[in-house]
Amino acid sequence: MDLLTDLEYEARTSRPTLFALVGVGRGDDDPGYVAWGLEFTEPRAAVLWTEDGGTWVSQSAATLLARHRVLGEAKLVTFPE
Repeated sequence: MDLLTDLEYEARTSRPTLFALVGVGRGDDDPGYVAWGLEFTEPRAAVLWTEDGGTWVSQSAATLLARHRVLGEAKLVTFPE
């Protein structure tokens, strides 16, 4: 195989997992949010992008969920591979 084929195989087999966090804050007037993320396995990391352009980085999607639950009600949505 050539280098591009090897790299394509690596990209397909080590791709990050797509997830979303959905939630609402504690205030009655909070419209809620949907934030999109990617979770990587090696090295272990997760990146979350919010609607307002904010970016959060953590060790995992579960850790990001725990942080958002401090702010209000939140749920982790995962998608099939």
